Amino acid sequence: MHTFFKFAKNKNMKTSTKIFIGLFLITLIPALIMGREIFKGIVFNDGNISVNLSVQGIIALVLLILAMILGLILYIKFILSLSFEKVIFFSSLPLIVIYGIMMFLLADLASLDTEFANTIKNLLNISVTNEYNTILWAILITLVFILLLYINYLIICKPMRKMEKIILRLGDGVTGKSNFTIGGSKQFKNIEHGLNKINNSYKKEGFVVQNYNKNKNISKQLLKFLGKDGLESLERENKFDKFASIVFFKLEQGANFDDSSLQDKFQIFNSYKNKMYPLIKKYNGFIDRLIDDGVIAVFPRSNLAIECAHSIFHLFKERERSGILKLKVIIHSANIELGFSGDDKNIKIISNIYKNFETLSKILNFMNIKFLITKDALDDLPIDFKLDYRLIGHINLNEKNVELFDDLSVYSRDKSIKLYKDKRLFEKAVLLYDENEFQKAIYYFEQLVKNCPDDYPAYIYFNKTKEKLAI
Repeated sequence: MHTFFKFAKNKNMKTSTKIFIGLFLITLIPALIMGREIFKGIVFNDGNISVNLSVQGIIALVLLILAMILGLILYIKFILSLSFEKVIFFSSLPLIVIYGIMMFLLADLASLDTEFANTIKNLLNISVTNEYNTILWAILITLVFILLLYINYLIICKPMRKMEKIILRLGDGVTGKSNFTIGGSKQFKNIEHGLNKINNSYKKEGFVVQNYNKNKNISKQLLKFLGKDGLESLERENKFDKFASIVFFKLEQGANFDDSSLQDKFQIFNSYKNKMYPLIKKYNGFIDRLIDDGVIAVFPRSNLAIECAHSIFHLFKERERSGILKLKVIIHSANIELGFSGDDKNIKIISNIYKNFETLSKILNFMNIKFLITKDALDDLPIDFKLDYRLIGHINLNEKNVELFDDLSVYSRDKSIKLYKDKRLFEKAVLLYDENEFQKAIYYFEQLVKNCPDDYPAYIYFNKTKEKLAI
């Protein structure tokens, strides 16, 4: 209450708010005085409700509706003037009070014996002998209350989501051309003002980014990835370390590819490489290097890398069905070292990360899968990111045991459903194989091959297990 009175006595109150308060009082006081006319016009009889308002009753009802609308506007203004923790409390308070009153009335409704109570009982089909309906109405009211609370929190936390995006952009050294807008309560307005001050400082002091971009051949995506600290580190030490997701988009010849001439083959490969560039850029990635059989790109997060890969798989569907071209993908997340490379001084990965990709590429081909993801890339995913995958084994990379996974969503719908259905069985069989429990493992691999004959990893494991048992 102290907070509300503090709002009402605020000397710096806007003129519009004062006008709303005046109109609220002008409509509320007559509505309360003439309120009895509304109740006189509502008649409860034999479980039915009839409404026959007089002229005064209609005027009172209109004034009451206006007062409620104005009161709601004032309450929203009051909430927007508070700090975030008070916004949560005061925005939830009316819902909690209404819920408590409704549950209290519902609990006592069956025992009340008035015209109004009997009408409500008749409408809700509630009686002393029918407690089941009372419980159902209580559950329904509770579910509606929870839904309204969720919507309320969703609305009041919207500025926090905007603020997170702005802070991430500023943290990467990316300034906005215009001022940032967060919205929300007074506290968020203060945060918005502070972030815009930082943004303006970036614009004034961010000459390093601007000058660097003029002198070097560097893309906007790479600028975002590096951020201001990365650029300064490159200028100072000629290298920069950062955790990232590296993707190898590997192009392979399909069964009908040999029918094409050498010139056609060259054009097909290059045309699809050109189609990949805009998608890599769309997901905040940048191309580190082009190689004969594909493209290597770097992304700030593995979720962006996976989303980009899925989009490119969709692009290749037609070529894959025609048997001309196939796409395979490897995603691995790790700390990478960026530095200057070549006579043109382009910024590229200078660490030995590509030795890992040579090993992973062999696994990809041996298992005959489309999309290989390492455990480090999965660990970098947001908690709510949805991905259908399964464990296909382990490998030693840089003296570290790394788990490898197969993305199941890139196969045909029928095959994806079969593989996902057998996911637990497959992973159990793989773990048994790793523990040298070959007799148990072969039983499961045999079942897997029967369930899905074109499950290549299961078929390979089945044959290798038989070899182990034959020794």
